[in-house]
Amino acid sequence: ENSAVTYVLRFVGFIVIWAAFKSIAGPLAVAADCIPCIGPCLGDSIETIACCVTCPPACACAVGVIGVVWVAMRPVVGTPLMIFFCCTMGGYVTYLAKTRMDKRFGDACKGGEVIDNEDA
Repeated sequence: ENSAVTYVLRFVGFIVIWAAFKSIAGPLAVAADCIPCIGPCLGDSIETIACCVTCPPACACAVGVIGVVWVAMRPVVGTPLMIFFCCTMGGYVTYLAKTRMDKRFGDACKGGEVIDNEDA
């Protein structure tokens, strides 16, 4: 019985984390709803995209919390969970840093024209 309660609490915790992450993007959907004609369709699309984008970080956070508890109780089980958490969050942070660099420098990071030596 305790095992069933534990799994239910883990699932509910994941859903709460996911809903919290999804609610951060809520104002974007409301702002899109204000656009005449296409607003409701655009708002629904943004809500769907926000739902999909926030699932991996929510999953990583839930696994991170579960992993911290398992490291304290049974390190053999908790260590892979913490590695998964660190890899997922590291990838997410890397993605955010890369997009910020691309915005800051624009096309300069993508390279310029290729100059052919024969034309010079």
